[in-house]
Amino acid sequence: MSVVRQQALTVVAPVALGQEVALDAWLRESKRELQRALARSSTTHFARWVLLPPTPDEEGRTIGERHLMAFETNFDGELQEHVADLRAALGSLLDEAFRGVEGYPGCDTLADLSDFFRKNSLRAAAFYIAHGGLSVPVVHGDAALRVAVEARLRELSRGARVEAGNALALAQDLQRVALGVATTGGLSLGPVERGLNPNPPGIIARVLLYPFGVLLAFFLAPFFEWLDEQKRKRQPSFETPELRAKRDGIGVEEDRVDQNGLTHLVALKPGWYRRFALKMTVNIVTALADAGALTGRLGGIQTIHFARWVALPDRRLLFFSNYDGSWEAYLGEFVDKAAMGLTMIWSNTIWYPKTRLLLFRGARDEESFKTWTRAHQVPTQVWYSAYPFLSVGDVLKNAKIRELLGSKLDAPAAERLLALL
Repeated sequence: MSVVRQQALTVVAPVALGQEVALDAWLRESKRELQRALARSSTTHFARWVLLPPTPDEEGRTIGERHLMAFETNFDGELQEHVADLRAALGSLLDEAFRGVEGYPGCDTLADLSDFFRKNSLRAAAFYIAHGGLSVPVVHGDAALRVAVEARLRELSRGARVEAGNALALAQDLQRVALGVATTGGLSLGPVERGLNPNPPGIIARVLLYPFGVLLAFFLAPFFEWLDEQKRKRQPSFETPELRAKRDGIGVEEDRVDQNGLTHLVALKPGWYRRFALKMTVNIVTALADAGALTGRLGGIQTIHFARWVALPDRRLLFFSNYDGSWEAYLGEFVDKAAMGLTMIWSNTIWYPKTRLLLFRGARDEESFKTWTRAHQVPTQVWYSAYPFLSVGDVLKNAKIRELLGSKLDAPAAERLLALL
């Protein structure tokens, strides 16, 4: 089986003036229909449509005259095939979902649609994948195999005990069940080549790509952090009625299933230094994302399926994340295990909690960090997951079970298989 590469698609295009209210209403009303249609896609892991409103900069001036439509996916394979898959799955819904978006050509001609997506796509930064190389069909197939062998275990159980001669005999019984399911359903057994780099460039290697730039960014940090503190007295309140209403609306949409999606949009601080420091720090955080892809843990966090930052041309920073569990637990893990990585990047954006040397404090101030994150979070009109009830841990465990079920079992392998069930 050839390696399946996961990629990120981020299409951002302006919405025609006056069309944003109608588009927002249609997306919200059609959310379930879009989600059901996306379930027919064999290449889409996660997707969302979200309207990005104009937002204030550090001086209170509005960035953006119009709303932007952001359509993002995490997908398998190459862009051309993914666009064709989306077109086949969504049909006329795709045209409705982009109604009023400037330059959208309609989906009648695949070449025109692909060209629109390609021209309006923005590059992902520090792109993290927890289960790279496992395609949507493989993830679903692995889950089906686990359900089948666990059902067989229940058949053999009498109370808390499983009636079997020994571990190897039991594992071989489960293997026969799995083989039958795989044959009937066209599923894979055994290892899948995931294409993971076993030795990704580490932080030192990343720093050495821009050694003088990284040194300069950290050397100048104290001066620009001092300037930030002089401006902090102008920081707006995050407890306005408008922000409370927005937080309440976002909260109502969260925790519907075992996963959630976070969309976050915030302006960069003004001046050349912050764009420069962001480039240097994203380079470092990319090393953390690459290392985490090998274990499915980003900085020790095993609840993130996909995550990335995207720099908009208007000096705003967009963040997408698809994660397990609640918002509170997710942000809490960030604070406990990945505060430095977040602070390196987000310290370059407006009103981020007080930071030292681009690394320290910042996200460690948990209350301020959570308040700041909520204040810049954007309501997501449509969010989709291809496997909403599978955690990162489930996906990776199911893959190990499938590998063992497809191997030649001996006593140690049988013990490992049963320990996973």
